Amino acid sequence: MNPTQIEIARLTGLSHATVSRALADSPLISKATKEKVRLVASELGYRKNAVMSNLMAMMRAGRDPEVRSTIAFISPFPLDQYCGFDANWEQFYLGAKKRAESLGYHLDVIWRNKPGLTRAGCTAILRARGIRGFIVAPRDRPLGRLSMDWKNFACATLGHNMPGLHLHSAMADHYQNASLALRAARKYGYRRIGLMLTREQDGYFSGMFKAAFLLHLESVSPEERVEPFLQLSDPSPSKDRAAREWIKKHKPDVILCGGSHVDELLASMGLKVPGDMALADLTLALPRENRAGVWERTAETGACAVDLVVERLHNNELGPPAVPNSVRHQGTGHAGPTMPTR
Repeated sequence: MNPTQIEIARLTGLSHATVSRALADSPLISKATKEKVRLVASELGYRKNAVMSNLMAMMRAGRDPEVRSTIAFISPFPLDQYCGFDANWEQFYLGAKKRAESLGYHLDVIWRNKPGLTRAGCTAILRARGIRGFIVAPRDRPLGRLSMDWKNFACATLGHNMPGLHLHSAMADHYQNASLALRAARKYGYRRIGLMLTREQDGYFSGMFKAAFLLHLESVSPEERVEPFLQLSDPSPSKDRAAREWIKKHKPDVILCGGSHVDELLASMGLKVPGDMALADLTLALPRENRAGVWERTAETGACAVDLVVERLHNNELGPPAVPNSVRHQGTGHAGPTMPTR
């Protein structure tokens, strides 16, 4: 955390007002006192908070003190494509935007994959717009690297961090969400519970759905055991022969899934939901009347990412943190007709 002027005042034996004037190079303060204050400030690693300094300058000048700083939302797509790509991604953005505005910030979307935009170009845009903090939105290729100038910005990620880089992050608690769905399925009378995800989903969620499911398998009888299927074809699940064979072999009572891939597969096999097989969606962007599962509350996760960035801005903490924090939001179970009580 950035040292405060109060700490400098305590160590120098001066008043807070004197320290503030000395750091502002006020002509009312002697040269010797300024040097004393600057020496202690340097030893503590004190850095001036530019936003607060500008605010105080405007107030002293009798001008409207309203300051509307900007936080960037670094997106893999243009905004319309980003929000249209995935309903949860749209909720990430809307939650972040609402929270930023409530704190007096503007959320500015920057398309990082724009043709011709280099790392230096993206950094130049941030600096030209006076942006000191940004959020890295979920990526279309979550395991890939993102080349950015991190050291001069306060930043956080939405979702899991990238290899080799550790920032503060906000994400859904996928492990707890899967556990929540498993408990609900058991409560509703289902015993042969299956898990079906695409290859991309298993990687994107860092294996957390799978981890919760494997722990569940340790507590069930051999008759209730259904091995997870984590290789569902995308984008053509209805043509996935291995997935069809898995369903025929294991005959699960209910399938935990992420999105509509399994719906398409079951329909192609002539199986009705919930008549022949129940479904619970682990990745609901919003509570839906026609679908059971877990509401991930991603708008709140987006808001949390803004809080992480704003806290670092207020403390004038730039660059990757020494100890990154991960804030995980547990979702809310949502009852629906696709998984009725048996």
